[in-house]
Amino acid sequence: MKKNVFISLNHLYKMVNRYLILALILMISVSFIPLISAENNDFVIGNIGIKTPAEYQDGYAVMKVRIDSLNSVCSQTCSWSATGGDAGSFTLNPEDFKTLEFKSNAIPKQGTFNGTLEVICSEPAWCGSADTSTKQFSHTYPFFGDYICTTTNNHEDCTITSDDCPCTTSGTVCIDSLGSGQWEGRNPDDRKCVTYCGNGIKESSYETCSSCPADIGQCDGYVGCVSSSECEGGFCVHNTCWNKPWREGDNFCDSSKEENCKNSADCSCNNEELCSNEGVCEKPETSEEEVSKAVQSGVQKTLESSHEKTKNVTLWAIGLIVLFIGVYLVYKFSNNKKTSSDKTEDKKKRIIELEQRIKVHKKHISKLEKKSGKTKKRNVSKKNK
Repeated sequence: MKKNVFISLNHLYKMVNRYLILALILMISVSFIPLISAENNDFVIGNIGIKTPAEYQDGYAVMKVRIDSLNSVCSQTCSWSATGGDAGSFTLNPEDFKTLEFKSNAIPKQGTFNGTLEVICSEPAWCGSADTSTKQFSHTYPFFGDYICTTTNNHEDCTITSDDCPCTTSGTVCIDSLGSGQWEGRNPDDRKCVTYCGNGIKESSYETCSSCPADIGQCDGYVGCVSSSECEGGFCVHNTCWNKPWREGDNFCDSSKEENCKNSADCSCNNEELCSNEGVCEKPETSEEEVSKAVQSGVQKTLESSHEKTKNVTLWAIGLIVLFIGVYLVYKFSNNKKTSSDKTEDKKKRIIELEQRIKVHKKHISKLEKKSGKTKKRNVSKKNK
Protein backbone atom coordinates (compact mmCIF):
# COMPACT_ATOMS: atom_id res chain seq x y z
CA MET A 1 0.00 0.00 0.00
CA LYS A 2 2.80 2.48 0.99
CA LYS A 3 4.72 1.47 -2.07
CA ASN A 4 1.83 2.33 -4.37
CA VAL A 5 1.35 5.71 -2.72
CA PHE A 6 5.02 6.47 -3.18
CA ILE A 7 4.89 5.59 -6.84
CA SER A 8 1.87 7.89 -7.39
CA LEU A 9 3.53 10.81 -5.64
CA ASN A 10 6.68 10.34 -7.65
CA HIS A 11 4.70 10.25 -10.88
CA LEU A 12 2.84 13.41 -9.91
CA TYR A 13 6.09 15.14 -9.10
CA LYS A 14 7.52 14.33 -12.49
CA MET A 15 4.43 15.64 -14.24
CA VAL A 16 4.52 18.90 -12.25
CA ASN A 17 8.18 19.39 -13.09
CA ARG A 18 7.46 18.71 -16.74
CA TYR A 19 4.68 21.33 -16.86
CA LEU A 20 6.80 23.83 -14.95
CA ILE A 21 9.57 23.42 -17.51
CA LEU A 22 7.10 23.93 -20.39
CA ALA A 23 5.65 27.04 -18.69
CA LEU A 24 9.14 28.44 -18.18
CA ILE A 25 10.01 27.84 -21.82
CA LEU A 26 6.77 29.56 -22.89
CA MET A 27 7.47 32.55 -20.63
CA ILE A 28 10.99 32.89 -22.01
CA SER A 29 9.68 32.66 -25.60
CA VAL A 30 7.08 35.35 -24.96
CA SER A 31 9.69 37.61 -23.40
CA PHE A 32 11.85 37.37 -26.56
CA ILE A 33 9.02 38.30 -28.99
CA PRO A 34 9.48 42.11 -28.63
CA LEU A 35 13.20 41.71 -29.27
CA ILE A 36 12.54 39.78 -32.45
CA SER A 37 9.90 42.30 -33.62
CA ALA A 38 12.24 45.21 -33.06
CA GLU A 39 14.74 43.70 -35.46
CA ASN A 40 12.19 42.57 -38.08
CA ASN A 41 9.26 45.00 -38.71
CA ASP A 42 5.78 43.69 -39.37
CA PHE A 43 5.41 46.02 -42.41
CA VAL A 44 7.45 47.22 -45.38
CA ILE A 45 7.44 50.61 -47.23
CA GLY A 46 7.60 50.36 -51.00
CA ASN A 47 9.18 52.80 -53.43
CA ILE A 48 7.81 56.34 -53.24
CA GLY A 49 6.79 57.75 -56.63
CA ILE A 50 5.36 61.03 -57.95
CA LYS A 51 1.63 60.97 -58.65
CA THR A 52 1.33 64.66 -59.58
CA PRO A 53 4.49 66.75 -60.07
CA ALA A 54 4.81 70.25 -58.68
CA GLU A 55 3.81 72.80 -61.34
CA TYR A 56 6.15 75.48 -60.08
CA GLN A 57 8.22 76.46 -57.05
CA ASP A 58 5.16 77.91 -55.34
CA GLY A 59 3.25 74.60 -55.48
CA TYR A 60 3.58 71.03 -54.25
CA ALA A 61 3.89 67.49 -55.59
CA VAL A 62 1.59 64.59 -54.63
CA MET A 63 3.64 61.51 -53.68
CA LYS A 64 2.32 57.93 -53.67
CA VAL A 65 3.60 54.84 -51.81
CA ARG A 66 2.38 51.32 -50.91
CA ILE A 67 2.84 49.91 -47.37
CA ASP A 68 2.45 46.10 -47.00
CA SER A 69 1.69 44.21 -43.74
CA LEU A 70 4.00 41.30 -42.91
CA ASN A 71 2.01 40.26 -39.84
CA SER A 72 -0.35 37.37 -40.46
CA VAL A 73 -2.16 37.60 -37.09
CA CYS A 74 -2.44 41.13 -35.73
CA SER A 75 -3.77 44.43 -37.10
CA GLN A 76 -1.44 47.38 -36.79
CA THR A 77 -2.24 51.01 -35.97
CA CYS A 78 0.14 53.24 -37.91
CA SER A 79 1.03 56.93 -37.98
CA TRP A 80 3.18 58.66 -40.57
CA SER A 81 4.89 62.00 -41.20
CA ALA A 82 6.75 63.45 -44.16
CA THR A 83 9.40 66.12 -44.34
CA GLY A 84 7.60 69.38 -44.85
CA GLY A 85 4.85 68.89 -42.25
CA ASP A 86 2.32 66.56 -43.92
CA ALA A 87 1.23 63.71 -41.58
CA GLY A 88 -1.59 61.25 -40.82
CA SER A 89 -2.58 57.78 -39.59
CA PHE A 90 -4.14 54.55 -40.87
CA THR A 91 -4.90 50.95 -39.89
CA LEU A 92 -2.97 48.10 -41.51
CA ASN A 93 -4.80 44.76 -41.43
CA PRO A 94 -2.92 41.42 -41.35
CA GLU A 95 -1.31 40.52 -44.67
CA ASP A 96 -3.01 43.55 -46.30
CA PHE A 97 -1.60 46.74 -47.79
CA LYS A 98 -2.28 50.46 -47.64
CA THR A 99 -1.80 52.98 -50.45
CA LEU A 100 -0.65 56.25 -48.95
CA GLU A 101 -0.65 59.65 -50.70
CA PHE A 102 0.88 62.80 -49.24
CA LYS A 103 1.85 66.32 -50.32
CA SER A 104 5.43 67.48 -50.61
CA ASN A 105 5.87 71.25 -50.93
CA ALA A 106 8.33 72.75 -53.43
CA ILE A 107 11.00 75.13 -52.20
CA PRO A 108 11.59 78.41 -54.12
CA LYS A 109 14.75 78.75 -56.25
CA GLN A 110 15.87 75.14 -55.70
CA GLY A 111 14.10 72.94 -58.24
CA THR A 112 14.59 69.73 -56.24
CA PHE A 113 13.13 68.59 -52.92
CA ASN A 114 14.57 65.69 -50.88
CA GLY A 115 12.58 64.36 -47.92
CA THR A 116 11.91 61.40 -45.64
CA LEU A 117 8.74 59.47 -44.92
CA GLU A 118 8.57 57.92 -41.44
CA VAL A 119 5.99 55.25 -40.56
CA ILE A 120 5.39 53.91 -37.00
CA CYS A 121 3.05 50.89 -36.53
CA SER A 122 2.05 49.42 -33.12
CA GLU A 123 0.36 46.09 -32.25
CA PRO A 124 -1.51 44.71 -29.23
CA ALA A 125 0.81 43.96 -26.26
CA TRP A 126 0.34 40.21 -26.57
CA CYS A 127 1.30 40.38 -30.30
CA GLY A 128 4.34 42.63 -30.24
CA SER A 129 5.63 46.14 -29.81
CA ALA A 130 5.75 49.25 -32.09
CA ASP A 131 7.77 49.12 -35.30
CA THR A 132 9.36 52.11 -37.09
CA SER A 133 10.54 52.42 -40.70
CA THR A 134 11.68 55.31 -42.91
CA LYS A 135 11.98 55.88 -46.68
CA GLN A 136 13.71 58.62 -48.67
CA PHE A 137 11.94 60.41 -51.56
CA SER A 138 12.57 63.36 -53.91
CA HIS A 139 10.91 65.33 -56.74
CA THR A 140 11.89 68.12 -59.16
CA TYR A 141 9.97 71.15 -60.49
CA PRO A 142 10.53 74.35 -62.54
CA PHE A 143 11.71 77.35 -60.58
CA PHE A 144 12.69 80.99 -60.90
CA GLY A 145 16.19 81.11 -62.38
CA ASP A 146 16.29 77.69 -64.08
CA TYR A 147 16.47 79.31 -67.58
CA ILE A 148 13.23 77.54 -68.49
CA CYS A 149 10.26 79.78 -69.30
CA THR A 150 7.29 78.47 -67.30
CA THR A 151 4.33 80.43 -68.69
CA THR A 152 1.59 78.15 -67.33
CA ASN A 153 -0.79 80.00 -65.00
CA ASN A 154 1.27 83.19 -65.57
CA HIS A 155 4.16 81.96 -63.45
CA GLU A 156 6.80 83.56 -65.67
CA ASP A 157 7.13 85.95 -68.64
CA CYS A 158 9.69 88.45 -69.90
CA THR A 159 8.43 91.13 -67.50
CA ILE A 160 9.01 88.82 -64.49
CA THR A 161 12.29 87.17 -65.49
CA SER A 162 14.11 88.02 -68.69
CA ASP A 163 16.69 85.31 -67.91
CA ASP A 164 14.12 82.52 -67.98
CA CYS A 165 11.86 84.11 -70.63
CA PRO A 166 13.89 86.19 -73.11
CA CYS A 167 12.23 87.25 -76.39
CA THR A 168 13.77 84.80 -78.84
CA THR A 169 11.51 85.40 -81.87
CA SER A 170 13.13 87.66 -84.44
CA GLY A 171 11.78 91.19 -84.47
CA THR A 172 10.16 91.04 -81.01
CA VAL A 173 10.89 92.74 -77.69
CA CYS A 174 9.40 92.57 -74.20
CA ILE A 175 6.46 94.89 -73.75
CA ASP A 176 8.08 96.56 -70.75
CA SER A 177 10.95 97.75 -72.97
CA LEU A 178 8.58 99.81 -75.12
CA GLY A 179 7.15 103.14 -74.16
CA SER A 180 3.58 103.56 -73.01
CA GLY A 181 1.08 102.85 -75.77
CA GLN A 182 3.70 101.69 -78.30
CA TRP A 183 2.61 98.05 -78.25
CA GLU A 184 -1.16 98.48 -77.87
CA GLY A 185 -2.97 96.90 -80.80
CA ARG A 186 -0.29 94.26 -81.28
CA ASN A 187 -0.71 90.69 -79.99
CA PRO A 188 1.81 89.70 -77.28
CA ASP A 189 2.85 86.04 -77.22
CA ASP A 190 2.82 83.87 -74.07
CA ARG A 191 6.12 85.46 -72.97
CA LYS A 192 4.61 88.96 -73.40
CA CYS A 193 6.89 89.68 -76.34
CA VAL A 194 5.61 91.82 -79.24
CA THR A 195 6.78 93.08 -82.61
CA TYR A 196 7.54 96.78 -82.84
CA CYS A 197 7.92 99.64 -85.30
CA GLY A 198 11.51 99.68 -86.46
CA ASN A 199 12.18 95.94 -86.60
CA GLY A 200 12.36 96.03 -90.40
CA ILE A 201 9.31 93.77 -90.83
CA LYS A 202 6.33 95.07 -92.81
CA GLU A 203 3.28 94.33 -90.66
CA SER A 204 0.25 95.65 -92.51
CA SER A 205 -2.03 94.60 -89.64
CA TYR A 206 -0.38 97.03 -87.25
CA GLU A 207 1.63 99.50 -89.33
CA THR A 208 1.07 102.05 -92.12
CA CYS A 209 3.39 104.27 -94.11
CA SER A 210 2.37 107.23 -91.96
CA SER A 211 2.54 105.48 -88.53
CA CYS A 212 5.71 103.46 -89.17
CA PRO A 213 7.66 104.56 -92.27
CA ALA A 214 10.74 102.82 -90.85
CA ASP A 215 9.16 99.42 -91.65
CA ILE A 216 6.51 100.17 -94.30
CA GLY A 217 8.43 102.89 -96.14
CA GLN A 218 7.65 106.52 -96.89
CA CYS A 219 4.21 107.22 -98.36
CA ASP A 220 3.79 107.99 -102.07
CA GLY A 221 4.55 111.67 -102.67
CA TYR A 222 7.19 111.94 -99.97
CA VAL A 223 9.98 114.24 -101.16
CA GLY A 224 13.53 113.53 -100.07
CA CYS A 225 14.05 109.83 -100.84
CA VAL A 226 17.38 108.58 -102.14
CA SER A 227 16.65 104.91 -102.93
CA SER A 228 13.52 102.96 -103.85
CA SER A 229 13.80 100.85 -100.69
CA GLU A 230 12.79 103.90 -98.67
CA CYS A 231 9.36 104.11 -100.30
CA GLU A 232 6.16 102.16 -99.71
CA GLY A 233 5.37 102.13 -103.43
CA GLY A 234 8.82 100.75 -104.23
CA PHE A 235 10.10 103.61 -106.45
CA CYS A 236 12.04 106.79 -105.78
CA VAL A 237 11.43 109.03 -108.82
CA HIS A 238 13.61 112.14 -108.85
CA ASN A 239 13.78 112.18 -105.01
CA THR A 240 10.02 111.59 -104.66
CA CYS A 241 8.43 108.32 -103.49
CA TRP A 242 5.98 106.86 -106.01
CA ASN A 243 4.23 103.59 -106.96
CA LYS A 244 5.69 103.32 -110.49
CA PRO A 245 9.03 104.14 -112.13
CA TRP A 246 7.84 107.49 -113.57
CA ARG A 247 5.57 110.21 -112.25
CA GLU A 248 3.40 112.43 -114.43
CA GLY A 249 3.60 116.10 -113.62
CA ASP A 250 7.19 116.20 -112.34
CA ASN A 251 8.40 117.91 -115.58
CA PHE A 252 10.70 114.97 -116.32
CA CYS A 253 10.11 112.79 -119.38
CA ASP A 254 11.49 109.41 -118.31
CA SER A 255 11.29 107.77 -121.71
CA SER A 256 13.64 105.01 -120.58
CA LYS A 257 11.02 104.01 -117.98
CA GLU A 258 8.05 103.82 -120.40
CA GLU A 259 6.87 107.42 -119.98
CA ASN A 260 5.86 108.80 -123.41
CA CYS A 261 3.70 111.36 -125.21
CA LYS A 262 0.64 109.10 -125.01
CA ASN A 263 0.59 108.52 -121.25
CA SER A 264 2.15 111.68 -119.83
CA ALA A 265 2.02 115.41 -120.49
CA ASP A 266 5.69 115.56 -119.45
CA CYS A 267 6.57 114.03 -122.84
CA SER A 268 4.41 116.32 -125.06
CA CYS A 269 5.57 116.67 -128.68
CA ASN A 270 6.79 119.95 -130.24
CA ASN A 271 4.43 122.02 -132.39
CA GLU A 272 5.76 120.58 -135.63
CA GLU A 273 5.60 116.98 -134.32
CA LEU A 274 2.84 114.43 -133.95
CA CYS A 275 2.50 111.61 -131.33
CA SER A 276 2.28 108.20 -132.97
CA ASN A 277 0.24 105.26 -131.73
CA GLU A 278 3.43 103.88 -130.19
CA GLY A 279 3.92 107.05 -128.13
CA VAL A 280 6.76 108.40 -130.25
CA CYS A 281 6.92 112.04 -131.42
CA GLU A 282 7.38 112.15 -135.22
CA LYS A 283 7.86 115.08 -137.60
CA PRO A 284 5.41 114.94 -140.59
CA GLU A 285 6.87 114.98 -144.16
CA THR A 286 4.59 117.86 -145.38
CA SER A 287 3.78 121.25 -143.90
CA GLU A 288 0.61 122.04 -142.06
CA GLU A 289 -0.67 124.09 -145.05
CA GLU A 290 -0.06 121.18 -147.37
CA VAL A 291 -1.67 118.86 -144.94
CA SER A 292 -4.68 121.21 -144.77
CA LYS A 293 -4.91 121.44 -148.56
CA ALA A 294 -4.51 117.71 -148.85
CA VAL A 295 -7.24 117.24 -146.35
CA GLN A 296 -9.54 119.67 -148.20
CA SER A 297 -8.73 118.04 -151.53
CA GLY A 298 -9.37 114.68 -150.06
CA VAL A 299 -12.67 115.86 -148.69
CA GLN A 300 -13.66 117.32 -152.11
CA LYS A 301 -12.67 114.14 -153.88
CA THR A 302 -14.58 112.15 -151.38
CA LEU A 303 -17.69 114.29 -151.96
CA GLU A 304 -17.35 114.04 -155.75
CA SER A 305 -16.79 110.34 -155.53
CA SER A 306 -19.84 110.09 -153.33
CA HIS A 307 -21.96 112.09 -155.81
CA GLU A 308 -20.69 110.00 -158.71
CA LYS A 309 -21.47 106.82 -156.85
CA THR A 310 -24.94 108.14 -156.04
CA LYS A 311 -25.51 109.04 -159.70
CA ASN A 312 -24.34 105.66 -160.91
CA VAL A 313 -26.54 103.92 -158.41
CA THR A 314 -29.55 105.94 -159.61
CA LEU A 315 -28.86 105.14 -163.29
CA TRP A 316 -28.39 101.50 -162.49
CA ALA A 317 -31.68 101.50 -160.65
CA ILE A 318 -33.52 103.16 -163.57
CA GLY A 319 -31.93 100.73 -166.04
CA LEU A 320 -33.01 97.78 -163.96
CA ILE A 321 -36.57 99.13 -163.81
CA VAL A 322 -36.70 99.63 -167.61
CA LEU A 323 -35.26 96.19 -168.17
CA PHE A 324 -37.85 94.69 -165.87
CA ILE A 325 -40.69 96.49 -167.73
CA GLY A 326 -39.33 95.38 -171.15
CA VAL A 327 -39.07 91.77 -170.03
CA TYR A 328 -42.59 91.96 -168.69
CA LEU A 329 -43.99 93.37 -172.02
CA VAL A 330 -42.18 90.74 -174.07
CA TYR A 331 -43.55 88.08 -171.83
CA LYS A 332 -47.09 89.41 -172.18
CA PHE A 333 -46.77 89.79 -175.98
CA SER A 334 -45.43 86.32 -176.44
CA ASN A 335 -48.12 84.96 -174.21
CA ASN A 336 -50.86 86.77 -176.19
CA LYS A 337 -49.37 85.62 -179.48
CA LYS A 338 -49.33 82.08 -178.30
CA THR A 339 -52.96 82.37 -177.24
CA SER A 340 -53.95 83.76 -180.70
CA SER A 341 -52.01 81.03 -182.47
CA ASP A 342 -53.72 78.46 -180.37
CA LYS A 343 -57.10 79.92 -181.33
CA THR A 344 -56.22 79.83 -185.09
CA GLU A 345 -55.18 76.24 -184.83
CA ASP A 346 -58.47 75.42 -183.13
CA LYS A 347 -60.40 77.09 -185.96
CA LYS A 348 -58.50 75.13 -188.57
CA LYS A 349 -59.16 71.92 -186.76
CA ARG A 350 -62.89 72.72 -186.51
CA ILE A 351 -63.07 73.58 -190.27
CA ILE A 352 -61.42 70.30 -191.17
CA GLU A 353 -63.80 68.44 -188.91
CA LEU A 354 -66.78 70.25 -190.52
CA GLU A 355 -65.52 69.47 -194.00
CA GLN A 356 -65.14 65.82 -193.08
CA ARG A 357 -68.64 65.77 -191.64
CA ILE A 358 -69.99 67.44 -194.85
CA LYS A 359 -68.32 64.78 -196.93
CA VAL A 360 -69.84 62.09 -194.77
CA HIS A 361 -73.26 63.71 -195.09
CA LYS A 362 -72.86 64.08 -198.84
CA LYS A 363 -72.06 60.42 -199.22
CA HIS A 364 -75.03 59.55 -197.10
CA ILE A 365 -77.32 61.83 -199.14
CA SER A 366 -75.96 60.32 -202.35
CA LYS A 367 -76.76 56.89 -201.11
CA LEU A 368 -80.24 58.00 -200.13
CA GLU A 369 -80.79 59.56 -203.55
CA LYS A 370 -79.71 56.40 -205.29
CA LYS A 371 -82.03 54.34 -203.21
CA SER A 372 -84.89 56.78 -203.88
CA GLY A 373 -84.30 56.69 -207.67
CA LYS A 374 -84.41 52.96 -207.77
CA THR A 375 -87.67 52.96 -205.84
CA LYS A 376 -89.29 55.45 -208.27
CA LYS A 377 -88.22 53.37 -211.20
CA ARG A 378 -89.79 50.34 -209.65
CA ASN A 379 -93.02 52.17 -208.98
CA VAL A 380 -93.21 53.50 -212.59
CA SER A 381 -92.65 50.15 -214.05
CA LYS A 382 -95.32 48.74 -211.85
CA LYS A 383 -97.74 51.42 -212.97
CA ASN A 384 -96.98 50.82 -216.59
CA LYS A 385 -97.65 47.24 -216.25
